[in-house]
Amino acid sequence: EQRLQMVEKRTEKTERKLELVGQRMQERDKEVENSLIQLEMERASFYLRFQNMVETKEEDLTDIMAETIAITLQREKSEIINELDKVYRVYTNYARRFRLPRE
Repeated sequence: EQRLQMVEKRTEKTERKLELVGQRMQERDKEVENSLIQLEMERASFYLRFQNMVETKEEDLTDIMAETIAITLQREKSEIINELDKVYRVYTNYARRFRLPRE
């Protein structure tokens, strides 16, 4: 009987610990989700602004911009994507070095 009570106490302790771990996991999930949203917003702030472009949810801005620029300049889309990557890297390094605002 005494042994049964000890086992019940251990079980209760374990259940409480599991609840705490579950709560911590939910908090971490929310933090990660918020961080991802902020990263997506930050990433989107670096893209060029095109006028009269219809925006949709879950769009690939790099692909849309590259296609538009490739048609305009009559060059290969992959070449434009490489150039956009270079410009992005150079600008972000420059902005970071001189503490410039994004854009």
